[in-house]
Amino acid sequence: MKVNPILYPSVLMTLLVLTIAACNEQKFEKCAEQASCALPPIADNAPEPVKKLRDNAAGKWKLYSMDIDNTFHKTKSNPTNLRFSMCVAHQGGIIFYRNSQEPVCQYCYEIKNAGDTLNLSIDEAGLSEFCKQQLQTSTITITGNEMNLIRQDSFIVKKIIYKKTDDNWNFIVN
Repeated sequence: MKVNPILYPSVLMTLLVLTIAACNEQKFEKCAEQASCALPPIADNAPEPVKKLRDNAAGKWKLYSMDIDNTFHKTKSNPTNLRFSMCVAHQGGIIFYRNSQEPVCQYCYEIKNAGDTLNLSIDEAGLSEFCKQQLQTSTITITGNEMNLIRQDSFIVKKIIYKKTDDNWNFIVN
């Protein structure tokens, strides 16, 4: 059987292009029990900083530390027995877990560009009080594999740090 010699380079070139495209494609976390969100978190024509924030937020996150400052009583605490984690999906859903296993809250989020700031808006419709309090009125900053949430509930200020994890809920080491 005689094979056309032009066929080999074209087949090799096609395989090379497909391999490069597959390697360059970013893979984003999809939560197992994905919340069904009506709208995507950003518009298709969103600016690059908004798209980058969504890309950085996508993934599994586990509670690393929490500092609680009671400004009224002038006390501080650092609870170490909390085992919370969350999966932030690229397409707009957040699943909040207790003990990295038990899903307890489902959210839908939207990223809004307001001038120089980016706001994360959580849909709280139909949520329990526990779920509302987990992400309510938080200032969220994501730097590398670390997500910082600062939340103020009356005179209590909570500084919460989540770190990105792999699929088995182990912290990713830089």
